[in-house]
Parts: sequence; C-alpha cells; structure tokens
Amino acid sequence: MNKIGTLVIFDHSGTLSLDAPQFGQPERLGKALTESGLAAFGLADPNYFWEKIANPTWEEGSTTAIGYQRLLTRRVTALGLARGTTEGELAVAAGRFVTDYLAHSRIDPRWREPLARLSAKPAVRTIIATDHYAEATAAITEDLSTLGLRCAVANSADLGAEKGDRRFWEKMKAHLGLDATRRVIIVDDFGHNEAPGDAYAQAGEVAARQERTLAVLGEVFPGSVTAIPFFLTASSDKQEEDTGQLIAATTARIEILLREAPSFPADCRPLIVYPCPWGYKVIGRDREGLAKAVAEVLAGCHYIVTPSHTSKGGTYHCLNVETTVESEPQRQDLCERLRHHPAVKMVL
Repeated sequence: MNKIGTLVIFDHSGTLSLDAPQFGQPERLGKALTESGLAAFGLADPNYFWEKIANPTWEEGSTTAIGYQRLLTRRVTALGLARGTTEGELAVAAGRFVTDYLAHSRIDPRWREPLARLSAKPAVRTIIATDHYAEATAAITEDLSTLGLRCAVANSADLGAEKGDRRFWEKMKAHLGLDATRRVIIVDDFGHNEAPGDAYAQAGEVAARQERTLAVLGEVFPGSVTAIPFFLTASSDKQEEDTGQLIAATTARIEILLREAPSFPADCRPLIVYPCPWGYKVIGRDREGLAKAVAEVLAGCHYIVTPSHTSKGGTYHCLNVETTVESEPQRQDLCERLRHHPAVKMVL
C-alpha cells in the first residue's frame, strides 16, 4: 500500500449479500423454521421469532463468540419451549436453521467483478465489515474463496463491538495494520435493507446508525471518509433490474472516487454521497406541536415520523424523522429550519 492508502469497506447483509435480508421475510423465515425442526419447539410464527428470539439476543450474538446456534438453543430453553426434549435435539434443529441461513447469505454474483478489480489495485485494501454472528466469519471467508476473491473480513462478533462503536474500527485497524490509510470509502445499507421484523431496520435507527458509524470512522481514520449508502428500492416488478443498476452505479462511484485525489475536509467530517436517507431527532415539550413543526418544515418532502423517547414525567418528547436529502445544503437547511421552529427545543 502506498502512502495514500485507500480502504474500501463493504457491508455484508443487505449490501454484498442481497439474499440474507430475504431470508427474514415472513414466508421464507416460516419455511426455514419448519424445515429446521424449530417449529416443533413452538417457533412456527416468524413474528414471535423476531420478537422473542432474534431481537432480544442480537446484541449478545453480534458482539460475542457465543454463536447463533448456541444462542438459539439457550433462548428457546429459557422460554420453556423445549420441554420434553433433550438439549441435543434442540441444538441439532438450531444448527440446521443457522446452516440454512448462512447458505442463503452468499455474496451476490454481481459483486464478484467489482470486488476482483478492487482487490487487484495495490493501493487499495478491500474489507467486508459486518455486524454478525460468530459463525458468519468462516461462512463469508469460504464464500470469498469460492469466488476467488481476496478480501479481509471484520466481524463484530470477533471484535466485541458493533460498527457504530469506535472499538470495532480501532481493533480492525490494529489487527490489519491499516495505519497508512488516508482515505476510506464505505458502502453500507446501515440496516435499511433488512427484513421488516428485524429491529436493526427500525425507522430512525438506520439514519442514527449511519451517522454514528461515519463519526467514529472519521475519528479512527483521520483523513477522507466517504459514504456510499446502498439503499434498495421497495419491492417492484423491476426490483432485480433496479438492484443491478444500483450495484453498477455504486461501482462507478467507487471508481470515480479512486481516480480523484482524496478530499480532506478542514473539520475532518466524513463526506456523504447524495442523495441519501437522513434522520433527525426532534425534541420539544408538546408532541402534537412537534408533529406540526415537522409537517411544516418538510412540506413537499417524503418523510417518515416515528415516536422516540418521552422523558420521565412527560416533560419532553422526541420524534424520529427520516427523509431523503438531495445535498449537503438541503440537509443542513432542514436541520436549521427544524431547530428554529418555536415548537422545537433541540434537533439531533
């Protein structure tokens, strides 16, 4: 790597692996629960699976070496769903489920050529950085080998922290010897493309995760940080075609960035590729007043508002606002207009 080393980071589930989020869709997930044998333990309902199994255990599963199979086995037992059977029988069913999931988490073949071209560039290091279960590291590594690709894999379960945590990138940087890195390009869906039942994809969380991740990347790699959000369109008759075009467009953006000299903002803030989704947390004393303020400021824009926290005693309320911004001036303008509205006390 030369003195202007470039690090290109790809997310896995929802970005490189486009089938992984589809595995979590109700029909496909229900089929997997039945075929694995987990349905026989009371896990036939996909909604119940998300609410009682996957979401409550995600933090531990994504930041420790426990693994998805052991986590499923332990959680089902704790819920009292495995009575009358042995733990070994449950573990076998959980293992079949995890194997099925990982088999449906392969890297989309359309990414093979772009990844191969990046891997061939001597001044570029390509890394797959993922928030995932422990078993995913070996599965992704094997998938890369099958495709003939040379990419490092950084998994939150191995590093003990998720990508929104500075420790993830500090440990990755030290382990892979990335001190020469002067430019970072990250391609990530930040949870946007995950299945609806997955708490990782909740409205408001995607934008917040994107902001946190870019902030810590800028701290750990003091130089140029550019984000290329990889957001799939809603289901449509042309979804496959649209996805192919998005992969091609993302690849073209990376190539353009690599041909340009790195940009180093004076304030070291990450660069963001627009248009992209963005989120604001709007705080005020009156919930209805906040909703009206959002409607006034974002009139003419497509946006989603979801309730966030309410302070103890109900003195302050917070709303998550998610919209698409076309440019940095628009992003800042919306923030300022929200901040100066009489009903708004604070904007994050």
